[in-house]
Amino acid sequence: MRICYITHGFPPLIGGTETHNYSCVKYLSEMGHQVDVIIPTTKLYLQENLGYLENKTLPTESYTLPELKNVTIHYLFTHRFAGYYELWRKIKEIEKNSKIDVFDIHHMYYALAFPKKRNIVCSLHFPDFSFPCIYWPSAYKKGFYTLGTKDSCCSPRKCMRCIGVYPYLKWRVAKYHATRVITKYMVKRNYLKELMVISDIPEDKIEVIPYWIDGDYILKQSKLQVSIDGVNEGDIVFGFLGRLDAYNGPLLVLKDFSMLLKEKKDLKLCFLGDGSFRKELETFSRNNGLQDYVIFLGAIPHSEIFKYFSIVDIFVFAQWYSNHNWALLEAMSTKKPVIATKTRDIDEVLKDKYSALLSEPTVDSLAEKMEEILNSPELGKKLGENAFKTIKTRHKLENLEKYEELLYKVARESKL
Repeated sequence: MRICYITHGFPPLIGGTETHNYSCVKYLSEMGHQVDVIIPTTKLYLQENLGYLENKTLPTESYTLPELKNVTIHYLFTHRFAGYYELWRKIKEIEKNSKIDVFDIHHMYYALAFPKKRNIVCSLHFPDFSFPCIYWPSAYKKGFYTLGTKDSCCSPRKCMRCIGVYPYLKWRVAKYHATRVITKYMVKRNYLKELMVISDIPEDKIEVIPYWIDGDYILKQSKLQVSIDGVNEGDIVFGFLGRLDAYNGPLLVLKDFSMLLKEKKDLKLCFLGDGSFRKELETFSRNNGLQDYVIFLGAIPHSEIFKYFSIVDIFVFAQWYSNHNWALLEAMSTKKPVIATKTRDIDEVLKDKYSALLSEPTVDSLAEKMEEILNSPELGKKLGENAFKTIKTRHKLENLEKYEELLYKVARESKL
């Protein structure tokens, strides 16, 4: 089977979605499929987001990686307004020798490159079809991303005020076209399926296949001992894993941590990740005298990140709208306790006081959970063990086989 994989992040340099993309392509390669990976991007995006710094060169338009057999990677440096036309041309160029059996696209907008229906699986991580903006507002809104409430993006007038007329109209056009050319949608959680059904996507076209992750490998790597400046023997370290953006809640964690320091001084908070919100966090640390207790490790290559998990004793996830992500699963794979804010999708992977402590997204509630875990090491051990069991049962690597079966199914449907 010949497969074309279209995504913006490949190969993995940071983590998250990129890691998922790479695992899909690697598996398909090992199964003997011919895979073309197209990465529509701009050089500016690569430089700013994917770690191409000094002494690193940008990739050529087409290349191969020795560890991936039967895989050709195509970087497509697009222009803003002609990008989808350029993507269409690239697909035509790739198909000169043989036709592609099935496409896997990782964004609704990539469907604009297809003038008519093809065998397309749309693999979704965000609610592209439910909301014009796939990310989150800078200030917490309790009802946001819950369709049908007064605070949700559920009316055209409200959406146009929020993101502007042009982005809203572009989203409407893209959604209208995408629903006509895409064959199946693959989502990683049931809540995302629920949002899509409410948004008029036919339920029988949506397939739920949970994230897959190599928990045994992460557990082994997380036991490798590393040392960093600022962490001493006997310190209890809270870890924040992920991009430092406002909607991920790093400031909420930092405020809670400062409250705990009033009672205990053998605590540290380690931020594993980087982002636009880092300056605000550093300013808050300086203004509140936390410099000796807060550590910013910055962006760490995904191939190196797991060994730094050995530093962390307790992981904290404080997103406002969706904690069900790759970083959470990686933390659960370490058998260390997790504290997470309650989001609409979190109960698919975590149960309160069984595999995690769940908190409201407020300073008082999160601080209470952090103090509870400090005072009960046995509880922390139980939470970590049960979280790892969840990884081994729900998020096992065998889910990749279900993914391959879905591609086969879509490819066969067109031949019936």
